Amino acid sequence: MGNCAEVIAYDPYMKEFEDLHITNDLEKAIEGGDYLIVVTCHKQYQPLKPDVLKTKMRTPIIINGRNIFNQNECLSKGFSFSGIGLPVKKNG
Repeated sequence: MGNCAEVIAYDPYMKEFEDLHITNDLEKAIEGGDYLIVVTCHKQYQPLKPDVLKTKMRTPIIINGRNIFNQNECLSKGFSFSGIGLPVKKNG
């Protein structure tokens, strides 16, 4: 068996979905993560700032599916970044 990903989803409105682990604790969902993938634009995501996220994540990669993060700001903080309608850009 190869490497498997542990997916921890945060959604303030959904409690469960099939076999997906969903938490109502945004900090827990981010802590130690390799990717932050944003697929909804809940108001709870608005205060997230790249400089703070980088201190909490293991690997600084953002996939910005709802355009809530500024690409240049994320890149300047050392993230690899992909956004809807934008080319993938890597730090360094």
